[in-house]
Amino acid sequence: MEIHWKAPLQAKGFLKLIEMLIALLAFALVAGFSVTHTADCKVTNSTISNVHFTTTVKYPFSKAVTTVSAVKIGNESKSTDIKAHTDPIKAHIDPINPSISNNSTNDDLKSNIMQAGQFFVVWGIFSIFYGIIALIVYMLTTANAQMEWVVNYLVISDVIFHVAWTLCWFIASIEWAVAQNQLKDSINDVLTTYRLSICDSFTTDDGSYVQAAIADVFGFTSVILWAINIYWVILDTSFYLQWRAQRHSTLDDN
Repeated sequence: MEIHWKAPLQAKGFLKLIEMLIALLAFALVAGFSVTHTADCKVTNSTISNVHFTTTVKYPFSKAVTTVSAVKIGNESKSTDIKAHTDPIKAHIDPINPSISNNSTNDDLKSNIMQAGQFFVVWGIFSIFYGIIALIVYMLTTANAQMEWVVNYLVISDVIFHVAWTLCWFIASIEWAVAQNQLKDSINDVLTTYRLSICDSFTTDDGSYVQAAIADVFGFTSVILWAINIYWVILDTSFYLQWRAQRHSTLDDN
């Protein structure tokens, strides 16, 4: 059995290689993405002078892990005042000894955020697997005339798969773009629940979402690449080849 080694260098094969590379970058960026938001509670007239909150979320984006630290105690004899003005459950402050050191807790995030991230990653993995299978098929079918009878069926299937993959990449990219905003709002909501009633000021600082945004750019790039490749796959369908032959025949007769 002959193998057409140059098939990956032809139009639809080369696009398939690029699609696989972009899919790898896209899902890897999301699977490795983590973001950290911070908040500071400033207190002027209390035994507590500062409370620092750090909330981190990473793939699969199901839970937000919040760490409470840097609580400075001015006078432990006034611990009863602390008990009256804090939330012992959310702030993890012991009403007897209100010192905090690296205490953390987990908060569940909205399920659609996790689903959006996982769908994006899974579709990237599926794209790589399909690309490998497609390249193998391209190399085998284009080099062996005896397999020509199956080519039409494979090409039609390839067109259907390309349409489906284009649509799913579009959905995955849109959902991930929406999920980024929801993730940012959800983390800030989590931090807000940890705000103490004794805070004179409560400031938050959002983490960086550059990596997530770049992943989304690769996602929409995949939409464009798969849509373009539909054209090159259609060129190999029997319907197009018959139409082109009839058109050339008509032009020759004229």
